Amino acid sequence: MFRNFLFIFFLTSIPFLSGAQLRINEFMASNLSDIEDPMMGQTSDWIELYNSGTKPLNLSGYYLTDNLSKPDKWPLPAGMVIESGGYLLFWADGEAVADHTNFKLSASGEFIGVFNVEFDVVDSITYPEQRSDISYGRNNDDWVFFETSTPGAQNEAIFYSGYVMSVPSFSKSGGLMVGAQSIKLSTDFGGDIRYTLDGSWPNKRSFLYEGPIIFEENTIIRAAIFKSNQLPGPVKTHSYFVDPEFYENELPVISIAGDPGDFWDEDKGIYVQDFKPDWEIPINIEFFENFGEDRAVFNELAGTKINGLMSWQLPQRMLGIYFKNKYGTNSLDYQLFADRSRNEFQNFALRASGSDWGQAFLRDPLSARVSEVNMKLANSGYRPVILTINGEYMGIHNMRSKINSSFISERLDLSEDEFDMVEHGDYAEVGDLIAYNYLLEVLSQNLSDESNFDQVEDLINIENYTDYVIMQMFLVNISFNHNVMAWKPKSNGKWEWIMADFDRSFQNQHFLIEWFIEENNLLIDRMLTNDGFKTYFFKRFADHLYTTFSADRVSEIVADYKGVIDKEMPRHIEKWKGTRSDYYGEALSSYETWIKEVEDLNKFVVQRRENVWQDFENYGFSAGVELGIGVYPEDAGTVTLNGMPVETNEALSRYLENVPFNLEATPKLGFEFVGWSHTSGGVIIDAKTNIEAIATENVNYYAVFEANEVCLIPSLIDGTTVLNKECSPYYMNTDVWIKKAAVLMIEPGVEIRIAEGTNFIVNGAIIAEGNAEDGIVFKGLVDQEAWGAITLLNTTDTSIFNYVTIKDASVGSVPTRDKGALSLFKANVKLNHLNITDVHNNPIFAQYSWVSMDNSILQSKITGDLINVKYGNAFIQNTTFVGNLQPDTDGIDYDEIYDGEIKNCEFYDFMGFNSDGIDIGEGCKNIKIDSVIIYNITDKGISVGQKSSVSINQALIFNTGIGVAVKDSSWARIKNSTFYNNRQGVASYEKNPGMGGGNMVVNQSIISNAANTPFLVDVFSTLVINNSISDTDVMPGTDNSLTNPQFKAPGDHDFSLMPSSPALLYNLTNDRIGAPDYVVDAPKNILMVQIYNVTTGIGTPEFIALFNPNLEPVDLNGYQFTDGITHIIEGAPLLEPQDTMWISALESGLYWPSTTNVQAWSSGKLADDGEKITLENSYGIVIDHVDLRSNNGWPVYENEGILSLKEVSMDNHIGSHWYYIEKKAEVIAGVSTIGVTNIYPNPARDRVDIFLTSSEPLEIVIYSLDGAIVDIKFTQKADKGEVRIPLSGYPKGLLIFQIGNEYRRIIHR
Repeated sequence: MFRNFLFIFFLTSIPFLSGAQLRINEFMASNLSDIEDPMMGQTSDWIELYNSGTKPLNLSGYYLTDNLSKPDKWPLPAGMVIESGGYLLFWADGEAVADHTNFKLSASGEFIGVFNVEFDVVDSITYPEQRSDISYGRNNDDWVFFETSTPGAQNEAIFYSGYVMSVPSFSKSGGLMVGAQSIKLSTDFGGDIRYTLDGSWPNKRSFLYEGPIIFEENTIIRAAIFKSNQLPGPVKTHSYFVDPEFYENELPVISIAGDPGDFWDEDKGIYVQDFKPDWEIPINIEFFENFGEDRAVFNELAGTKINGLMSWQLPQRMLGIYFKNKYGTNSLDYQLFADRSRNEFQNFALRASGSDWGQAFLRDPLSARVSEVNMKLANSGYRPVILTINGEYMGIHNMRSKINSSFISERLDLSEDEFDMVEHGDYAEVGDLIAYNYLLEVLSQNLSDESNFDQVEDLINIENYTDYVIMQMFLVNISFNHNVMAWKPKSNGKWEWIMADFDRSFQNQHFLIEWFIEENNLLIDRMLTNDGFKTYFFKRFADHLYTTFSADRVSEIVADYKGVIDKEMPRHIEKWKGTRSDYYGEALSSYETWIKEVEDLNKFVVQRRENVWQDFENYGFSAGVELGIGVYPEDAGTVTLNGMPVETNEALSRYLENVPFNLEATPKLGFEFVGWSHTSGGVIIDAKTNIEAIATENVNYYAVFEANEVCLIPSLIDGTTVLNKECSPYYMNTDVWIKKAAVLMIEPGVEIRIAEGTNFIVNGAIIAEGNAEDGIVFKGLVDQEAWGAITLLNTTDTSIFNYVTIKDASVGSVPTRDKGALSLFKANVKLNHLNITDVHNNPIFAQYSWVSMDNSILQSKITGDLINVKYGNAFIQNTTFVGNLQPDTDGIDYDEIYDGEIKNCEFYDFMGFNSDGIDIGEGCKNIKIDSVIIYNITDKGISVGQKSSVSINQALIFNTGIGVAVKDSSWARIKNSTFYNNRQGVASYEKNPGMGGGNMVVNQSIISNAANTPFLVDVFSTLVINNSISDTDVMPGTDNSLTNPQFKAPGDHDFSLMPSSPALLYNLTNDRIGAPDYVVDAPKNILMVQIYNVTTGIGTPEFIALFNPNLEPVDLNGYQFTDGITHIIEGAPLLEPQDTMWISALESGLYWPSTTNVQAWSSGKLADDGEKITLENSYGIVIDHVDLRSNNGWPVYENEGILSLKEVSMDNHIGSHWYYIEKKAEVIAGVSTIGVTNIYPNPARDRVDIFLTSSEPLEIVIYSLDGAIVDIKFTQKADKGEVRIPLSGYPKGLLIFQIGNEYRRIIHR
């Protein structure tokens, strides 16, 4: 399976020889399954060295490194010798022992170098991106790829010059579908397409694609592109399920594709060994949510291996899924579990239910669900899924998050060095045992002493620990001992316990509490020696028996979990019927057997509760009374017992006798609390909502409520329901379901207040018709309290939202589908005057839907798209999109939309990393973008990718990273548009290797004031620019001009063209160039208005003056200069309206009055002959830049003049808009006039001679650079106006001489 290699020789007597004969010969930067390291027992990256000389070479003092700036990163072991013509192999795994380096190799490409004792480079390579199990090595002097690696031997004769980067296109994505299918494969980049149907990786012997692949059964297609003398391209996989049972039973489907031999081969197949195989195999994994989508929600390369301490023995194996860089990506970015917010996974498990495999198949996830609400115990996420391997049905698996380091680090955003995680008390899964051993030491003390127990309380989260032990005891989890998992942050925080592996619970109901007390791993034997804790423990246990373990509550949970898998269980049982495990026994024999096993879960709860109540007597607690707790009328409110919800309208159970308890009543919307009664509807005994009570005998407590005048929206709408203004506000205290063909009509002026987590689920339609005077509002019951979402799901009619505001919404009941405050799935909606600017998630998310939006405004506080429309149609106009500071946030995101439109829209302030105004991708076709204004965007104004096509007309785009970017085989046609102050005006390039470049045609457009370049095009792309204007660089194409477009006042965002503009007079037909005369009402950019860059050592230091042209103050902190000089503005006061701040080479009070807002720049010097100066805001957007080197009409330098902008509304990158101010004193008050003719020498060592214009007495003050006085000289009448100043004792460096009213700089060497 793996090859083992070891090539190490140690000889200390051989002298050092020249390293010129030593070469890096071959290496592998992604060793997935090629060769195994015999020392570590794993496949790791490796580097092979070769001695081409005629003598052995002693490598003592030599180094290997992956960092050119650290040549001594890893010293080769002392005494290591490489023989003449010999090879040495080093494992690049980061372990730093023996022949294992202290670094790893990156598959994405990096540097490798060998250095000798003198740190001279012996050999090195900077290599490109690598493929898994493909080595890179020498063929003579050329570096090539080898399909067969040869560590320790001469490199293989068969090699490849490169590898194909492109992937084939599939006419249809994999999915759950009906009937026969015909799939076409194609490539835009040449080569042959070869494919497989059995899950294996395509190779040169696989099927050659020559026509459509037609099939009527479940099929896995894996395809790649092959070219001569190149390694084949990446494999693309799609799974097609045409068996109706897959979508009819509604469970999610996971499709794993991999080499059949990796699963079923008798020697290496992980699924058929009679031992637990410890190797991992590469796979492709697709996940189909199965709620009506036509494709996988993720399709990734990953690895899998057999998991389970003992459950590997089951016929249905437990699989771990692992995401690593060597496969593709090191994490999965997807929310696997709807009830968990976590959306990043490095791994997860597909469990076969362990000990519960031949029984209910529910015990472990059911236990976790029972603990929720009343217990704060972390546990694994759970979803039952159907698994297939290479299309073969493998039954139901429980998808679970793994309880490992990433469970904590990704859940709580802690790095692995910030917490300890201890398993079964003696093994540190993460961190170390120091803190846990200290806990054991504290627990070993006499805990009946309260001072000792106080120490325990400082170390343990008592509530969490107590609930954890109670869960183990009540559910009788007899396999807990090897599954005890505790964790705590290293700094602060307390130990907490995590629920794990309860598949042996819900059995053995007669086990006594004593059995668990005797199990040391639970620590409860020590804890119960403290009387206070003992009382707390049994009272809390009693509360859980009454609430958490209520037979009615657990029965409902069991029914819910059973219902999810009920339809699929017959097929699952049939798959595994007749198989067995010596350890776990027989598989389920029938559906009826399974039903009985599920019923036994409920029987266990009933019997277990009674047994535990009786067992309480052994610890001094009597549960001899019956306590009834009820709500009257039903569903009018809720009641808690000691803070735990009583989840039924009428509960009756044993409870502790003569022990105080607390009851609290809370009315639901539409009701008010009246008081407590001993009978339903009886005499009120107490009107307080919160009461203390003691049960000395059987007693009932009913919380009595009465209806109030609140208007409630019914939970089920199956006809036409009208909400009118007279009854507003309306309230929602539960999900509202609008059935198919039903309509909820909402009249103008209605406000709907919605309880936390509550949703509209619309299969019919909502018609919300407000008007300008009386809008309609959906909001939280409490301001900023998150309710769910409005989900339009498989609707029968078009919904309408007119003059509607949606506030406080978040996500719907299925977060991966209902991602927006307004979510659509196979629905139609018309939106007009919609306002979604204050919600907890993204405003609008639509799939397979038709969306029309007009006159609206959207804004979001989080990462994501303001509106994302996928696989449907969208027409958006006259809408404003306001960004935020979060990364990866776009205004509009269209994916696979045909003939969509975006018109008369405005996008601004998308300040987070990688954020775009408009993002067009995933094969969108014929998208029309017309008359849009886009500005203040960190990344792209408009991004077009993934084989999409757009037309852009009359757009104004300014202050962005790239105005319009087109990549990856996409097309853009741009006409009559204006680009201003973008880093790059337009760009056409290949983003993802192998996907092809961009294609762009620009006509009759203006690309002005580009900070870097007006255009960019790479070798993979096309860019045609015709009849257009640039003022920064010559553009290739026909009839283009390098000239000033003459905007009216671009500093004021007035992009109207002056009457004399060449853009108006450019061609014979008088068609204008650029966008219409847009004037944008937005905050103006801080701009450079003065530059002083020529110094002679006399007077004022270099400076740049920044001006705030706005009527509001601006915070410049975080602004930075990135060209010309280097400086980040920090600690600056707000720059007031119409005020100036100076950034200077020196900020000393010698030059600047105390009232001046000035900072010294960090480094750099302005070139006397001019250079480019760039100012960015704190988000990386270029706010201003000038290039004094450009041939753009800059004025001729005047002696000692300050370059100044004529008017702040002018375009300051046009040289003719500047002029020189003759005297510096006109700019900066306090700068002196001339009183010195010369100072010599300068620089000086021993003394300086000062030549004055007068021989009168004067005072000379010498300052250091920081403004401190070094010395004061008083001169009498100077002889011939000359004064000599000895420099002995003065500090070295720059000195400032104040000579009368003039300042001079002297360099003292």
